[in-house]
Amino acid sequence: MKKLVLGSLVAAVASGCIITSNNPDNAHIGATWSFENLTNNTSGTPTAQVTGCPGGQFDTVALYTQQVDPSGTPVGRCEIFTDRSGACNIDLFTCGDMHGRSAGLIPDNWLTWIQIESHDGQQVYAKSTSAILDITAVDLTFNTKIVNNGGYFEYAWQLVGASSGAALNCGQANISGGMSLTASISSSMALVDSPPVPCDQGFGFSIGVPAATYQVSIDAVDTNNAALGTSRVLTNQTILPMNQITDLGMQTVKINGM
Repeated sequence: MKKLVLGSLVAAVASGCIITSNNPDNAHIGATWSFENLTNNTSGTPTAQVTGCPGGQFDTVALYTQQVDPSGTPVGRCEIFTDRSGACNIDLFTCGDMHGRSAGLIPDNWLTWIQIESHDGQQVYAKSTSAILDITAVDLTFNTKIVNNGGYFEYAWQLVGASSGAALNCGQANISGGMSLTASISSSMALVDSPPVPCDQGFGFSIGVPAATYQVSIDAVDTNNAALGTSRVLTNQTILPMNQITDLGMQTVKINGM
């Protein structure tokens, strides 16, 4: 699944780099990371408590950058511990630095993620969500939060008319606000109301969600966050700790009045 995001300009940062790729080109991807514990409430946004690195053996952050073609398909394979080719590069940083910058990369599209690892790379505490960054014209930064006691929902959608059943694209359905996700726990009514992502992106990640079992639905919304259509309710969707991602798959959203 293609994960295209917009990044910010890279500021000069101290890399704290232990191992770098051997690519001599001048484009770079920066990275920032932070850690948090989340608690559900009824506001729609879980309460976050910022924490430090997990400590113990997990003292290293590995920044993975894997070259992708125009369709978002990875070029070659990213072999952990062994691959330092131009198509896949792994840069290591001290976790407590909370930021780093890749070695030189070819100006292109790069699938980017981080892992929190032991110093020898044999154990993984958590893996972040991933994104494709286009650094053909300007260096970008990959910013991510690691949820110690929770993770994220990933979701994709297709649109159909609620009455006609005909397939619709985002323009035909007039989805001006985007696609949002709502999750609740029946017993306590704890609510996660994840902000909308652009409809034409085709997929999205929720905000961080505490570990629990939820009822989830996907909504198409206008610019006032009013629902234009919704998916079926997905029951028994479990979020696990250590930043794990629960993939909800492709969901059909029925657009009202069409």
